[in-house]
Amino acid sequence: MNTSRSHATRTLGAIGAAVLVAASITLTTQPAAAVTTVHNWQTSQGGDRLTAKSDLTFAADSSAPDILVDPTRQYQAIDGFGGAFNESGWTVLNRSNVTAAQRNAVLDQLFNPSAGAGFSLTRTAMGSNDFSPTHYSYDDLAGGTDFTQANFSVAHDESTLIPYIQAAQSHGAFRIMASPWTAPGWMKDNNSLIGGGSLITPSVDPRYYQAYATYFAKYVQAYAAHGITINDVSIQNEPLNPAKFESTVYTSAQMADFIANYLGPTFASSNIGARIRGYEHNRDTWTFPVDMLNNAGTLPYVSGIDFHPYECDFGQTYCDTANLGLFNQAKPGYSTWMSEHTDLGIPNASDYPGDERWGGEIVDEILAGEGGYIYWNMVLDQTGGPFSSLSDAQEPLVIVDTSGSTATVSYMPKFYELAQFSKFVRPGAYRIGASGGANGDGIKSVAFKNPDGSEALVVVNTTGSAKTVKVGEAGSTFSRSVAAHSTNTFTWTAPVNTYHVIAGSTGTWGAVNGDHYTADSGFTGGGTAVNANAIDGSADDPLYQSERNGASFSYAFPVPTGRYRVGLKLSENFFTSAGQRVFTVSAEGAPQLSNLDIFAAAGARYKALDRSFDVTVTDGTLNLGFASSVNLAKVDAISITPIPSTGSQFTSTVSASVPAGYSTGTGTIPGYVFAQDYNTGGEGVGYHFSGAGGTDAAYRSDATHLQACTGDTYCGDNIGWLADGDWLNYTSTVNVSGTYDLHVMVANTAAGGSFSIDLDGRPWIGTQSVPNTGGYQTWQSVNINGVSIPLGTHTFTFRVGTGGFNVHSIEFSKIFQLNTSGSTAIESEWYGTGGEGFGSHDATAGNSFTAPYRGYLRGGDTDLEISSTGTFDVGNTENGEWLKYVVFNPTAKTYTLSLKAASGFSTGQVRYDLDTIGITLGTASIPNTSVGTTAGWQIFTNVPTSVTIPAGYHALYVYVVNGGFNMDSFTLS
Repeated sequence: MNTSRSHATRTLGAIGAAVLVAASITLTTQPAAAVTTVHNWQTSQGGDRLTAKSDLTFAADSSAPDILVDPTRQYQAIDGFGGAFNESGWTVLNRSNVTAAQRNAVLDQLFNPSAGAGFSLTRTAMGSNDFSPTHYSYDDLAGGTDFTQANFSVAHDESTLIPYIQAAQSHGAFRIMASPWTAPGWMKDNNSLIGGGSLITPSVDPRYYQAYATYFAKYVQAYAAHGITINDVSIQNEPLNPAKFESTVYTSAQMADFIANYLGPTFASSNIGARIRGYEHNRDTWTFPVDMLNNAGTLPYVSGIDFHPYECDFGQTYCDTANLGLFNQAKPGYSTWMSEHTDLGIPNASDYPGDERWGGEIVDEILAGEGGYIYWNMVLDQTGGPFSSLSDAQEPLVIVDTSGSTATVSYMPKFYELAQFSKFVRPGAYRIGASGGANGDGIKSVAFKNPDGSEALVVVNTTGSAKTVKVGEAGSTFSRSVAAHSTNTFTWTAPVNTYHVIAGSTGTWGAVNGDHYTADSGFTGGGTAVNANAIDGSADDPLYQSERNGASFSYAFPVPTGRYRVGLKLSENFFTSAGQRVFTVSAEGAPQLSNLDIFAAAGARYKALDRSFDVTVTDGTLNLGFASSVNLAKVDAISITPIPSTGSQFTSTVSASVPAGYSTGTGTIPGYVFAQDYNTGGEGVGYHFSGAGGTDAAYRSDATHLQACTGDTYCGDNIGWLADGDWLNYTSTVNVSGTYDLHVMVANTAAGGSFSIDLDGRPWIGTQSVPNTGGYQTWQSVNINGVSIPLGTHTFTFRVGTGGFNVHSIEFSKIFQLNTSGSTAIESEWYGTGGEGFGSHDATAGNSFTAPYRGYLRGGDTDLEISSTGTFDVGNTENGEWLKYVVFNPTAKTYTLSLKAASGFSTGQVRYDLDTIGITLGTASIPNTSVGTTAGWQIFTNVPTSVTIPAGYHALYVYVVNGGFNMDSFTLS
């Protein structure tokens, strides 16, 4: 976004003066062949350290896999994995008993993508931190001020950080983010490098903020003079932490002001290419970057937001990873990184049990949306140092033990856990779909697609026994027994299915959302031009400044057969009014954007305009054509991304039968899938109807075969006019694996209708008969009991065998079969379907912990919060609220029901009702679980009650008599 900037803006160094030279570049066609050989590397408690295992082969297999990889489901871009450069690391590597061969070997292991881990994303300190031998900045003064930065110098770094980075660069290419721990002391209100303090604010004297912005610019320029490109800068390491070592604190408003009015404009006017990233602190205070970005002045400059996870380690003993989802709801479209994490203490390279968690943590971070992961110290000595007297020992990735006459080098298990990602997932990759597994099975997985098309799947087995995992993609599978306590990476070749190119450019650019744009390719014809003016409406100016233009030109991108979304970035950088440039864009020979007038659509010159459309490719090449009607056609940047052939999930707005403001609990499973919420994509993608039909077009823009529903719960619309062979796709996320009962609501005036349901393209539920219900709006449930559903995102296809009936909804009801000879554990967040008044009752609409954003996990109104147990609990309980769970008891039995509860009060009381609220099985009082001065809201204890449950299916209600406590889970044993 640009707000009337008149200064110079960022441009790609490879873009020169405008040229009008026709050219043609042809990309090599890659057939969409079936994948075959699979390579496997493993790190394990049994002794494997990034050990190559025997190859496997994909083979045709129509059965369901444990993990289904889907490269058409594309999530965030990946910027890389790596660690941090600190002075202590270089000090250790240059001690007298460390040989040059040892030093080179360490750097090769860290940065060489072939022989080592191939770290591609790194961080370095701007000035000193707690792993520096002395306290310093680049403009230290004995007294007075230096607003022009006349005394600025990086001379201190020329013996430590600069040679460290330079030496690493000879072993591999990587991206560098620089983070300051402190501003120069004279700029701060405590006149010190250490112990917190803030920059002296503009309300006192604006020269301090401007001097610090100049300090950043000079730093980037000084490092460039040493051959080091600083790709990104962070404003401040941990802006909410007034640490006793180097630190500077900011409010969100102060950070926003500094970026919007000082650092951003200074970088732009000085043509500084480094991108600006915000926040860099813990996830429990995730609203800080939201508030910062609410200042519109930051939007032209901020390219990403970074987090630390130390809420897990200090102040509380659990992680707020799920808060990343709240940030992404509030401010979608920003790349996010986990830019620091470490373990405290003396390092021990034999401590695999202590280090194995890192593999699982990285999986969790990537699944939560992070696009980069940076560990803290890469190299330290055997003491976990050297470190400042104000800090403590910490664990590096590599231990260089210099205590003897000859140094020895050891690699921590966590180094190999990180290398299982960094070596095989390269910058510009994307996370792709990987669904399957079961709650509590101890298996975590995440999949990626690299820029060269190759795919990587990381599988973490956290259990104490080997597990056989069957992996599937596109109708083929392979199986591998993964060792106990292990992290495995599987890789295989596959065709490229994604492109991001800057038209008319030989440069590259990392977009704010993380997409990696490369030089122009795949074109035939046309000329090029470039504009250096700032672009309004985007922080990605270089994606709108160069262009390919001409009366007629084309692009051809080799891709596998499938559906794709074509994105075009456009800015009118030459003409000054509407009607002066008009052209048509076609795809696969068919017009997609006709009579496109960029100026008219954007409303101004030098203003970003984005357009997209979907296209199906059947011949292995996606062809785009640009043809002018008035003056030259043009395009500034092009993106080609895959989209599922089954369409995308439609966001339901069904609200019938629930109080205003409350949720019906749609979109996830357990829950309802309404027939009217079929996938997007249109005929042949989201659905297929052989005939016409429908009387209600108000619900959605692509409405078809919808009619107003009456007589059923949640009646909004139903699907009618169904004929033999019709089908509809529904994509949903399964949050709880295991056994379900399905209740399909149908209506018909005669018997004879039938349907079946596929799961992810495979037959799942066989033919079911539709009875005569007595009318097209007289609803009856077809019950399908005891089906199993795995975790993850899945597509259900409702197939009509014999038509002539109406369908309204499918209820996916989770069934908990009680173990009469053992125990059955049920998480509180696994309550029943239907939303407010059906599966649960909450006194207040919305989630009080996440408002105004959608609640955790399932959304809805039940007040889910992050729990110290690693999942979620139901909190903020009030009198009269309840949760319903459907259980199946094989035989009548008296159980001990143990509720895991926490409270800061001693007045809480819960009641257990069976089938009907008020038919009570037992009650329990919730104690105050506080310990000392720590309130008990996350200190859980088991509260037992004896309950007798008859045989059969039952609704078990957990009813809040007196609120003021949290419920994590319960067991029946």
